[in-house]
Amino acid sequence: MYFPRRRPLERLPRRMSEEDVEEEYRKKKFGTPGPIDAWLAARIGQGAHTSSSSDSDSDLDSPPASDEVRCTVQLQRVKAPDDDPESIFADPDTFVLHLTTGSHAFEPARRVVLGTYEGYPESLDAPQWAKLPAGVPVVFRASIAAVTDLLKTRCAIPEPGMDAVTALLQSLQAVSLDG
Repeated sequence: MYFPRRRPLERLPRRMSEEDVEEEYRKKKFGTPGPIDAWLAARIGQGAHTSSSSDSDSDLDSPPASDEVRCTVQLQRVKAPDDDPESIFADPDTFVLHLTTGSHAFEPARRVVLGTYEGYPESLDAPQWAKLPAGVPVVFRASIAAVTDLLKTRCAIPEPGMDAVTALLQSLQAVSLDG
């Protein structure tokens, strides 16, 4: 009697979720996440606090180490003017991401614009930071070197407001030389 040899079952490819498919498309088409999204994702996910969270034992209240700065990221949403309320079309809003840094409470904080985006936060080409809650500051610590690297990457793209970024870079370099 002859029994055919059984082949092992071939595995079917894993079906991707809609979020995974969308993320894969964003990576291929738009090159996301961008440098700002990647930098923020590493910091906001761990050890960041919003102003609404009340963590009394937070180490954010203690002075930062000599090679660290306290960073506050806040999204500003500028609503597009509604010229015709009867129209079914609407202009997209503008999102501005601000970064404020300071070593301690006595030092004047420096604020720069990390990025701007005009569009809808749910669009595929939207940066991830456009989905942050508007007006809610997110506070975390970062090394001076990490902030400097991010700002240098951002400086490669000439935009208005670069004087503020350059001033912040110089102050961060001065702090790193002092520490």
